[in-house]
Amino acid sequence: MVKFTDPESSYEELEKLVGDAEDGASLTSVVAGGAAAEAGLRTGDVVTRIGDRAITSADDLVAAIRSAVPGSSVTITYSRGGESATTTATLGTAEAS
Repeated sequence: MVKFTDPESSYEELEKLVGDAEDGASLTSVVAGGAAAEAGLRTGDVVTRIGDRAITSADDLVAAIRSAVPGSSVTITYSRGGESATTTATLGTAEAS
C-alpha cells in the first residue's frame, strides 16, 4: 500500500489530508516526518501534477498515489503562494499485518 504522508496512514486517512482546490488538490494537513513533509510540501500547497498525470481534484491525487509503485519516487508539481515548484517524494509501503 502506498503512503504519501505518514507511514502509519491508510488511503482513507490520505483522503482526509487533501481537499479540492481550484487548480488541483490542496494539502489540508502534512504529517511531520512523512513523505510529503520530507519532500518539502506544506499544509496549503496545491498539488497539480504527479509525474505526467494532471491532478485536478483530491480524488485525482488519491488515485495517482494508489496507482504508484510502493517505494517508488514520484515527481510532484505544486503551487505555493501562486508560484509553481517541483519536488520528489519517495512513497512508503505498508507493514504486513
